[in-house]
Amino acid sequence: MGVLILMTVLCASSAAATMPLTAPKSACREAIDRRVGPWDDILRLTLVSRSRLKNAYDSWAHVLEHGFVGDWVETGVFRGACSLLAARVLRAAFLAPECKLATSPRTIWLADSFRGFPEERAEDKGKDINGRKSERACHTKESESCEGFARLYSLEGVKQTFERSGFDAHRGTAVNGTIIRFLSGWFNETLPAAPIRSIAVLRLDGDLYSSTMDALRSLYPKVTVCGYFIVDDFFYFRQCRQAVKEYLHEQHAHGHTMP
Repeated sequence: MGVLILMTVLCASSAAATMPLTAPKSACREAIDRRVGPWDDILRLTLVSRSRLKNAYDSWAHVLEHGFVGDWVETGVFRGACSLLAARVLRAAFLAPECKLATSPRTIWLADSFRGFPEERAEDKGKDINGRKSERACHTKESESCEGFARLYSLEGVKQTFERSGFDAHRGTAVNGTIIRFLSGWFNETLPAAPIRSIAVLRLDGDLYSSTMDALRSLYPKVTVCGYFIVDDFFYFRQCRQAVKEYLHEQHAHGHTMP
């Protein structure tokens, strides 16, 4: 299933804007790949396919290789797999002598309620491409389903996953150029005031119209020149696609899709 990836239009005239899936590998990129190594363990933590993870990997590595400004931000992190991969890429670039433009610390931001989905709004009601209703409300801690979700995919559980990979997920301090920060709560409450200055890769995986639109309104204006905007559910959830199209039409933004 495809994923929507946009690259800011102002970067189109730059030689560094060559899409990472088609550009020849530089010494920096080869060093990143070598230091990151196999990441099959990431696949065991996520429902995201290898190809979609690779798209995120390539986009973030491209940013670091060319020194584009901004952090990594993901909204809807599940067990933290995509952001964990991004953290490993950032650490690899920071430590690699070949990556001369990746010497400044950056932040990996993970935004999620860590207790399921919010109560659906009217515009959230829809069907995915397989015809299943996306009835995913999980907005009370008292419900049995939410308790099970919280045990499996809690904030503390995600932090422990990062800690096992050698990152400081509790104090938010830089370790090997990598700062891990969490925004725990509903997007409409946490994102507007989030202390994020600039975004080089923005990855949305909120499924719902409202979750997607909340993230777009708060974060898309912070995506920098040559930054990437990735929407995981664009071709899967109709209501997610509607939110993206409405917002980008308002902003007169343009982009392309990648498999």
